[in-house]
Amino acid sequence: MDFKDTTHKDRFEALIEKDETNRSDIDRMTLFYILSGNHKLTKNIDLIYDFKNHFIQSNIFNHLSLSSSERGLLELSLNLYNNYSEKENMLSIYEMFSQYDKDNFELAIAAIRYRFFG
Repeated sequence: MDFKDTTHKDRFEALIEKDETNRSDIDRMTLFYILSGNHKLTKNIDLIYDFKNHFIQSNIFNHLSLSSSERGLLELSLNLYNNYSEKENMLSIYEMFSQYDKDNFELAIAAIRYRFFG
């Protein structure tokens, strides 16, 4: 798994440990890879993910104020995790990727690569 930097890796490891994620759970590992790669998503992790019950919080987008790039990363992470899509408001792939800065673009590509090719 390619991390942006040591902070990304440390945040990822902390999320995996907090959730007690099995290392063979590629879906959840990909989710945490993306969330740990963005400061604001990591900062708001408890509004996104319920560690006690091990599932995605409901109505996430009603509780978070995100930039379009952050929202795109969150949507991508949820879609790669469980094929989530908020049908009415979901960004298209084009919209998602056109709003990413270089770091978020690289994070998204690395997550997709990991999710499908390990």
